[in-house]
Amino acid sequence: MLYFLLLLSGITGLICEVVWTRCLTGLFGSASAATAIVLAVFMGGLAIGSWLSAEIADRVRRPIRLYAFAELGVALLVLVPSLAMPWMEGFFLVLAQWWGPLSPALDVMRLVVALCTLGPPTILMGASLPLVVKAMTRTKSMVGRRTATAYAANSLGGVLGTLFAGFYLIEVVGVTGSAWIASGLAAFVGVSAFLLDRHISRNDLSASVATTTRRVEDAQLDKHYDNAYWILVAAAVTGFCALGYETIWSRVLSVLAMNTTYAFSLMLAVLLCGLSLGSWLIRGRLARMRDPAGWFVTIQILLALYAVSSLLWAPSIVELANNLIPRGDETQFAPWFTRPLIMAACLLLVPSTFMGASLPIVCQLYASMSQGIGRPAGRVYAANTLGSVAGAAMVGLIVIPSFGTWWAAVICAVLGTLAAMGTAWWYTTPTRRSRYTIAGSVVTAMILAFGIVLGDAFVTQQGLETHAEVIFRAEDEYGLVEVSEDKRLGSRWMFTNRLHWEGSTMPSAVAEQRKQGLLPIVLHPSPRRVLEIGLGTGIKLSVLNSPAVEEAVAVEISPGVVEASRLFADYNHNI
Repeated sequence: MLYFLLLLSGITGLICEVVWTRCLTGLFGSASAATAIVLAVFMGGLAIGSWLSAEIADRVRRPIRLYAFAELGVALLVLVPSLAMPWMEGFFLVLAQWWGPLSPALDVMRLVVALCTLGPPTILMGASLPLVVKAMTRTKSMVGRRTATAYAANSLGGVLGTLFAGFYLIEVVGVTGSAWIASGLAAFVGVSAFLLDRHISRNDLSASVATTTRRVEDAQLDKHYDNAYWILVAAAVTGFCALGYETIWSRVLSVLAMNTTYAFSLMLAVLLCGLSLGSWLIRGRLARMRDPAGWFVTIQILLALYAVSSLLWAPSIVELANNLIPRGDETQFAPWFTRPLIMAACLLLVPSTFMGASLPIVCQLYASMSQGIGRPAGRVYAANTLGSVAGAAMVGLIVIPSFGTWWAAVICAVLGTLAAMGTAWWYTTPTRRSRYTIAGSVVTAMILAFGIVLGDAFVTQQGLETHAEVIFRAEDEYGLVEVSEDKRLGSRWMFTNRLHWEGSTMPSAVAEQRKQGLLPIVLHPSPRRVLEIGLGTGIKLSVLNSPAVEEAVAVEISPGVVEASRLFADYNHNI
């Protein structure tokens, strides 16, 4: 029953994430900014709630009742963002008039509002997992198994919530209606947990939860307790790498084929499905696992090798999906749903299954080295979630723009392997320690060698659809920008993410771009200042260089596009 309630909690959480992203888009003026803020606050709140819950889970006699109160609190607080946003938009409009629309103080106030409205419910959501594990676990040897089952149920709920909210709920009942449905689900979970707590005798489950392990285990705990914190470091690093991989694969699929909101919802659903599957598959082995550190090392090595190699054969997956589901009438449901699903499943299901198996193993290892039953699940989950926040932010905003997609995968793979080697060094026998150290060192050397020899394999292995030579290529946080040139025709083309044609120097294309640039002059009787959203090749903006226009400005978010536009100087007059 508790696992079913945890599944409903997972559905509620993902519906809330979708709803909050829609709410904050109007406040921040950008869907990407709203998504980043919601993800950071959501994951950060889960981590804080899990850590706080871990500290009190082993002290309460009736953790199910505390879980019920947490869900009832979620039911009330999830309504705040959707109900308050209309009022907050008017409030920020007044602030923008006072401080100016570009004032840094305005951005700070937006962040404060996001923290105040989204922080409390996500903290309560994060408290759920340690409390459920505490309620369902009798001995330390079962901590990993119970965590795996709880994590699988919650992740499966996330799959259902992602598909339900992304494909149906928002469109049918709207943002506010979706928030009320999420609130109703949380209230149902809270009331059900409260009734379940009353049904359970105090001397039945709650008292048995306090059962301690054998004295020999306590002796091992005293011996290794000082080293237990390295396990939390390893959990944080694996969380960093997991969200780093997700960011990388999102970039890969957006560049190759999948660049729609629904496609990304499918990708998230496949990822959560893999996490649930991995946790469920490993749960039966945890109690009999003699060397959890060795399992952890093996899984991380396989994950690292898969992550790097997947960039080499990702184009083949796209080709396979296109062959299985031919491009026909894209207005029909099957092509645009099934094709991205095949791509995401082929690329993400196996590695996300590895990720789902890793967390329960780390949790079981930490439980054998630390005190309590609820504390291991809460602390490991909190560390893993904090690492995930850092991974999503750093890989997406720093590592990929600085080093490219290929080297981002190499860096994440090396970090994950080193974290696993450190875990094996501390928590295995000397014989196994040497074995895992050698294996990890060989894999690390192989990955670095592949990175150096193959270079930026992801962006160079598959050229543009034209037969021209690529003369410019740049990656930034917004995507891949390329310029190709056909010397026979004397023409150049600019593409972003290999899907979007930004402009060309072909005579017909230049004429078309100049016509588009003249639209402000045609539609307005006497335009003095013109603002163009998106620079592209700069040809459209160049035609506005006339005495009648005092100022013409283009706004472009991609630094790569700005740099690439310089290659069209003969046609955009060095704007």
